[in-house]
Amino acid sequence: MTIKKEKVFEWVKRVIVYFVGLFIIAFGVAIAKMSNLGVSSATSFPYVLSLKFTALTIGNWTTIVYCVMVLLQLALLGKEFKWYYIFQFAVSTVFGFFVDLAVLLCDLIVPAVNHYALQMLYTAISLVLIAIGVILYLAPNIMSMPVEGFAQALAKRTKLQFSTTKMISDLSLTALAVIFSLIFWGELVGVREGTIILAFGTGFVIRPLNKLIKQPLHNFLFGKKDEPIEQKMDKTYTELNQKTDEINIEIEQKMQATTELDGEIDLFSATLSKAMDKEDGQKLD
Repeated sequence: MTIKKEKVFEWVKRVIVYFVGLFIIAFGVAIAKMSNLGVSSATSFPYVLSLKFTALTIGNWTTIVYCVMVLLQLALLGKEFKWYYIFQFAVSTVFGFFVDLAVLLCDLIVPAVNHYALQMLYTAISLVLIAIGVILYLAPNIMSMPVEGFAQALAKRTKLQFSTTKMISDLSLTALAVIFSLIFWGELVGVREGTIILAFGTGFVIRPLNKLIKQPLHNFLFGKKDEPIEQKMDKTYTELNQKTDEINIEIEQKMQATTELDGEIDLFSATLSKAMDKEDGQKLD
């Protein structure tokens, strides 16, 4: 019963961290939107669609595009498409809601900026938020977002490395954003230098942050795992040897001290004997 309770508590923590990570990513997207320097690759195409077809929000379009990417996974994998992959539809819906909620909150509490330096600052803040969100959402190991899921399916089908297919996935969404932007307005809208910074900078920010929080986060989610019995035995054996060496050294030191004490006793005895012999000689005289 205790084990079941611990497992339930572990899953509760994992789910909470997972959705907190998604919301932080969404908030990073909202901040990038306010910078007017372009949003991340994964949301660039939905953002362009939301600017043209305003009846639907950026969150709505994000959900739609992500659901299409789940269907593309089905087309790529066929029978290898796992039944639980369908939960990506639910994740897409939740993430779309989070994006709209984050945009609403940013409109209320984050001041609009027009100065380029401040716009770049917003892009930098967005970069850090998205990096933190990615770390948090991946750590619980629950469900990939459709963009990553599509990249994984493409890697499985083409035998390419995931890093390569992830780049293909991101570049495809960015390319669609650029193409439709040019079709709709004859110029780039929603895709700018901020999109490039977010595309290439997120990984660089994730690496140092991941080193800092990966292990504490893993311990929080899954608890500290017991060492394998072999490692425990090796560790105990090493500690025992060290203790034995310390005891042997202490015994040698005591034996040496005993030897020195015996020498002093012998010397004292000899001196005492000489003194007694001298005293006896004087009495005879």
